[in-house]
Amino acid sequence: QSRAPGPDTSILAKADMSCSATFSITLRHSSPTKRNALDRRNDHFVIQLDSDTVTTGPVPEVAAAIDANRSFTLAGGLDEAQHGFKSAREISQIFHANGPTTDHVQAHAEAAMKTLPDADALRYIRGCAGFAGFARSNDGRATVSRFSQEMDDRLGNTWRHWGSEQVASNWVVANDPDPVQLPYDRYINHWDEPMPKSPAFVHYIGTYRFRWGNYSRTTREAIAALRG
Repeated sequence: QSRAPGPDTSILAKADMSCSATFSITLRHSSPTKRNALDRRNDHFVIQLDSDTVTTGPVPEVAAAIDANRSFTLAGGLDEAQHGFKSAREISQIFHANGPTTDHVQAHAEAAMKTLPDADALRYIRGCAGFAGFARSNDGRATVSRFSQEMDDRLGNTWRHWGSEQVASNWVVANDPDPVQLPYDRYINHWDEPMPKSPAFVHYIGTYRFRWGNYSRTTREAIAALRG
């Protein structure tokens, strides 16, 4: 059963937020007149939602996470979902044992995580910032600022590339208390593969949204359902 937004719910566009919506990696360049989404965690449960997503069914896991004030994230893919939350060192060794597997900033950052202080105690998940929730907390930007500084020290200008915000999102969720990885058989990223039978939520990534005709079909179905 769907639930209408409550009176305290706000929907904000990127234009109303600081330079990277949720995670201003270079915080010193953020506009002082715009609040970073993490600044809102003090009195709000904050959800980041990409525009290329379609909710196709009930999402009780999301509602339960909000009610319990537990941060959550969509998994990056099927392989990532099988590993879930692990120590930063474990994730680094599982996916990048011999160094970055690609030249993408996420690969460089994850490969460097094994060198972080407390890499065995701090956690990480290979999630997707296209759909992530951040529990109410007074942490603000503290966690992401410390992490960003560590990555900046190791990666330099690479850390300022597009994609670092997803790494930061994964880091914050993983190190919040009792976070939730949404079940991947119902909350999926649409790669070049057939759709599962009954997904509740689909993130249509990049050019893959144009494969199979699923993006336009599920969007039309969702609009029709909303219209009743």
